[in-house]
Amino acid sequence: QLKNLFAIPNGGNRHIVEAVKFVGTGTRAGVPDICLAWSVFRLGIYCHGLFIEMKKEIYRNRKNSGRSEEQIDWGNRLTAAGYCVKTCYNWEEARDTILKYLEGEL
Repeated sequence: QLKNLFAIPNGGNRHIVEAVKFVGTGTRAGVPDICLAWSVFRLGIYCHGLFIEMKKEIYRNRKNSGRSEEQIDWGNRLTAAGYCVKTCYNWEEARDTILKYLEGEL
């Protein structure tokens, strides 16, 4: 399953020329940082895949857990489309989230 885990290079500070190229290739603000393209059966339904938004620990207790309006919108739309979406604040939390997802516990 982990062979289907990949990063989505949407964030970061880029030179304007590079940013324009990324938008031209389909990059969209707010898309989560990591995707696990693996379906699991949980709570009586299939979840099509897992998306993880990574945030620094300092954002955990901020408004909307540090997520932007675009990130919240993407999370809502992905959830409505049958995906599991989580926000994690360090690699250990992301690892545990992935393992729980694969075990059908999310």
